[in-house]
Amino acid sequence: HQWAAAVSEKALLLDGDAHRLAVGLRRLQASAAQAAEAAGRQGAFLPEVVELVDLATPQKIASGDLGEVLRRETHGRVDVVKVDIDSFDCDIARALLDRVEAA
Repeated sequence: HQWAAAVSEKALLLDGDAHRLAVGLRRLQASAAQAAEAAGRQGAFLPEVVELVDLATPQKIASGDLGEVLRRETHGRVDVVKVDIDSFDCDIARALLDRVEAA
């Protein structure tokens, strides 16, 4: 999370469970604070965060509402994608990269 907090303008957090999503957001905020402290800055830089409670599937990204939200929120371009699902990461990444352009 620390690198994302340090260099991102926008972060999209997606989880099917609202509690896990909240935990992820707190971790991102803590990482931003650590990055600011390590750089000797006062106050943490936190990217704009878009939180989505939804289950990611290749189908939802390829032709569903989730894909439209991702495209709208990223303006069709991404610099970094991190997928950690523990089951079909490659299928999710492929569907996502079919919807957005890698910068």
